[in-house]
Amino acid sequence: MEWLLLSVLALALAGCDLAPPATITGGPYLQQTGPTSTYVVWHTARPLRGAVHYGRRSTAEHVERALGARTMHAVLLRGLSPGTAYVYRVSVAGEITQTCRFRTAEAGPQPFTFAAIGDFGSGSPAELRNAALLDREPLDLVLTLGDNVYPLGTAPEYPRAVFHPLGELMHRLAFWPTLGNHDYGDEERRPSRGTAAAYLRNFVLPQHPGRERFYSFRYANADFLAIDSERSSFAPGSRQYRWIDRTLSRSRACWKIPYFHHPVYPEYVRPPASDRVRQAELVRWLVPLFERHGVKLVLTAHEHNYVRSKPVLSGRPDSRGIVYVVAGGGGAALDPLPANASRVTAVRGRFFHHLLVSVNGRRARVEAIDTSGRVRDQLRLAC
Repeated sequence: MEWLLLSVLALALAGCDLAPPATITGGPYLQQTGPTSTYVVWHTARPLRGAVHYGRRSTAEHVERALGARTMHAVLLRGLSPGTAYVYRVSVAGEITQTCRFRTAEAGPQPFTFAAIGDFGSGSPAELRNAALLDREPLDLVLTLGDNVYPLGTAPEYPRAVFHPLGELMHRLAFWPTLGNHDYGDEERRPSRGTAAAYLRNFVLPQHPGRERFYSFRYANADFLAIDSERSSFAPGSRQYRWIDRTLSRSRACWKIPYFHHPVYPEYVRPPASDRVRQAELVRWLVPLFERHGVKLVLTAHEHNYVRSKPVLSGRPDSRGIVYVVAGGGGAALDPLPANASRVTAVRGRFFHHLLVSVNGRRARVEAIDTSGRVRDQLRLAC
C-alpha cells in the first residue's frame, strides 16, 4: 500500500507529463549534459520517427530530428550556451510530450552540487523516498554507484527501477551511472548473464575508452572517473588500469573523483569469497594510483549501508589520505553491520540514504541524507 501511495504521489507531482505509454515507453531523459550540448533520449515500443523541439524561450525555436525509425532514440542537441535554461518537447508519431526544462552546465570552475546514489534500482518505497528528496534538491548532476536495476539487469526492469521512480529528475538532469554486479546480471544462486546489454542500451555514455563501461567527464573544477569494478579488468597493464593512470596523471582539476560499485574499505558480515577477492584487488591495484595522483574522495556502494572512512593513506588512518564513502542505501534491502567497526571507519550506519556533495572551489561538503530528509553524516574536505 505504501508503494502504491508513493507512486501516485510521484505521478501527481510530475511537471513533464509523457505521451501515452504505448508510444513512449521510457523518457524523455537527458544524458551527458555539458556547457554546449546534451542528449535527449527516449524509447518507443515499436520503430517510429521522432524529433526534439527546443529553445531558450519556446520549443518552437529549433527542431532536431532522430535518424530514421527506431525504438531507441538519442538526439544530440549542439551549439547550446553555457549555464543557460532551455525548454524542450519530444514528438513521436503525431503525439508530443509536455514541455520539459533543463539547464546546461556552467563553463569554468563554478560552484556546483551533485548527488550520488547506489544499489537503488529495486522500485522499493525507500527508492521512491530517495527519488522524491533528490527531485527537491538543487542539483547539477547525479552519479549512480551501480546496481541501477534488480535483480538481473534486464530491459523490463528499467521502468520499475529507473524511469518511474527517477523519471521526473531525469527529464532535467543528466545521470552519470556506473556498473554494478546486478547490472551484469550477477546474483547469488542464479546463472550470470554477464552482458550489461540493458544498461548499455538505456544509458548513452562516452564510448571511449571503455565502450561506455568506463569513462570520464569534466564538470567545473572536477574530473569524474566512472570505473567498472565488476567485469572490466583493472589489473596493472589492463586497458582500464592504463586509462585510470593516464586520466588521473593528465588531470589538472582540483577535484579528482573516482566512483565505482565495489567498496574499498567495507564493513562486511560474511562476505562472499568473490567480494573479498575484489576488495583485495582494489586495495592492491587502484588505491596506489589514487594516492599517487592526489585523489581526496572515492565513492562506492555494493554494501547496502553507509560507511565513511577516515582519511586513509597506505591502509592506515592519516590526515593526508583519501576518504572512501560507501553509499549503498539507495533502496535495496539493507545489510547487517558487524559488531565492531574497522580501524579505518569514521562513521557507519544501517539506513537508506543518498549523498549530496557541494563543491565550491577548493572546498567540498559531503552529506549523507536519509529518506526522512535528515542529515546523518557531514564531512568537509579540501583539495
